[in-house]
Amino acid sequence: MAAQARVFEDSSARADWAGKSGREAAGGFRLPPVPNESIYFYRKPIDNSGVVRLPDPKASARCWRWVAAATTVTLLLAGLLWPGAYSLLAGYQVESLKGQQETLRAELASLELEQARLVTPERLDQLAREQELIDPAPDQVVQLAPAPDGSLARNLSAK
Repeated sequence: MAAQARVFEDSSARADWAGKSGREAAGGFRLPPVPNESIYFYRKPIDNSGVVRLPDPKASARCWRWVAAATTVTLLLAGLLWPGAYSLLAGYQVESLKGQQETLRAELASLELEQARLVTPERLDQLAREQELIDPAPDQVVQLAPAPDGSLARNLSAK
């Protein structure tokens, strides 16, 4: 209300406001009460340094039951999710191997093409002429006869 008195420049209202209690405003009107106005809060220091908590024998058992239950739930959940995760990872590995197989097949095809190009009779004749390789004369060819005992190789005993 004091703000309204300043706005309207009502000096009488300002004088009335200053002379009356906080509950009464200008013009004789009473303001509504503030909620919980009669409650006072104060701080009382409390010293709990001498208080010792008694051990609860059931608390330890309760704690271990919670640990066992959490471990059981975790193991069950892991057991249920393991096959799905394993199949997902196996699928990734299969796709990776398929890609690698395609790469190796393409490389094999290019190597077979290169081999076919290198072993053509025309190229082999050209290489023989470049390295000055000639066919042996018929009298230079030696035919080996098998041994009388039927063995094809001659084994020499080391003495």
